[in-house]
Amino acid sequence: MAGFLQGVSTVSATGEIKKVPLGGGPSVTVCKTPLLYGASWGSNDTIVFANRLGGLSQVAAAGGTPQPLTTVDAKKEEYSHRLPQVLPGGKAVVFTIEKTPYRWTTRRL
Repeated sequence: MAGFLQGVSTVSATGEIKKVPLGGGPSVTVCKTPLLYGASWGSNDTIVFANRLGGLSQVAAAGGTPQPLTTVDAKKEEYSHRLPQVLPGGKAVVFTIEKTPYRWTTRRL
């Protein structure tokens, strides 16, 4: 995290999560991912992010291969997990559970 803007950007044309150096210069690719539906950079130097479908994933801010963090529960009619926010300390994440696409009335935290 040192020396980099603690924020996440995605480039939709290439499907990448990137980070930007604080002192300027080119962005650095963290990982490739399809459509991004929220991301949060934790104090433990892990980026937690959501795609359009499925559960949350996590990747080291230094880069690497994303790893699953949550999985949707079909028995509870979950569609996707989105809009993650890593809490201080990096040991917990608050996120939205979407049950029906495009309907905010069916979402839960």
